[in-house]
Amino acid sequence: MVTLAALVEERTDLDARDAEALSQIVADWSIVADLAQSDLVLWLPTWNDAGLVAAAQVRPTTAPTAVPDDVVGSFVPKGRYSHLDQAMAYGRPVTVRDITLPWLPTGDEAYPLRRGGRVIGVVARRSSRHSRVAGQLEEIYLASADDLLRMLVDGRFPVPEIGDEVAGTPRVGDGIVRLDVDGTVRYASPNAVSAQNQCSGCFANSARMSGMTCGPNTSRE
Repeated sequence: MVTLAALVEERTDLDARDAEALSQIVADWSIVADLAQSDLVLWLPTWNDAGLVAAAQVRPTTAPTAVPDDVVGSFVPKGRYSHLDQAMAYGRPVTVRDITLPWLPTGDEAYPLRRGGRVIGVVARRSSRHSRVAGQLEEIYLASADDLLRMLVDGRFPVPEIGDEVAGTPRVGDGIVRLDVDGTVRYASPNAVSAQNQCSGCFANSARMSGMTCGPNTSRE
């Protein structure tokens, strides 16, 4: 099995620090795939600037895969996928969204990874084309994925100080709590409420958990 480190060394001009940054992203990006309900593929520029090589991929556990084949090690020349080329060339995300449902992707998307003022790779997002009924939980998932993808582009994901405190990669299915900028709960999924009940026995449902402030000492407003 080809590794990310081997592909970086053999097929790109990226340096060791670039490789370390990419490894940190890949170590934590399964939560992004689950929230985005999408497959993610990491593409890196080849040493001769002829195109991109797939260095890693992750499938969601919250939706059917849209990339059933193992693409790691695959090469695509420039010009084959315009969204990848644009993200790589301009350093800006390329998104395709439903006008009425702005959190819902309607095509393949690309998110550039920047380091030291240059683009060192692109994360491609491909969602399943299977029809689905949008609900509040899915909307929260997708909105949260957009937040993490923006952080990824800005170089703020993964968060280093959190990574050392969390045992294992968080699983979206175990529960999700969405906070506002003040740390106040604006949404808690059923599994998150159940987990909170097990820890404290204080909250019976999502409605009661909403409005709670998360901090060293969890409390309600």
